[in-house]
Amino acid sequence: FHFDTFSRSFWTMFTVITFDGWVDMVNTDMTLEDGQLHLGVVLFFGSFIVLVVWTMMSVVVAIMVENFTREAEKSDTPLEHHRGNKCLDPLISSLITFHSPRDLQHKIHSLFKAIDLQGTNSVSSTDFCDALRKLEFQSQSG
Repeated sequence: FHFDTFSRSFWTMFTVITFDGWVDMVNTDMTLEDGQLHLGVVLFFGSFIVLVVWTMMSVVVAIMVENFTREAEKSDTPLEHHRGNKCLDPLISSLITFHSPRDLQHKIHSLFKAIDLQGTNSVSSTDFCDALRKLEFQSQSG
């Protein structure tokens, strides 16, 4: 059985909650020697799944969403501050004023070359952040 000790029982119930191979684990407990289902075991696992997985998981998700919403409301002021910075506005306005697809391609290629500070034909996250800092500095000074 999977309920010989407390730790094995706990592991069995955790496995049932996560649905990770629980059928094989509890199938031996659900069937009697003559192949029929043991009604008590079926009712126990069925009610456990309904109560814990369907009900409690919904409660956990609701609490997480509530906490996320509360934290998002707290951080509205700093977000508005960053929106007011508008450091990307010069970049965006230069990209949206294209005359042809070839012109847009040329502008994007020029932007990529400006961001590719090391000349490796690839842009790392560090290169990208450094280029954004330069852009922010240029937009504030200009």
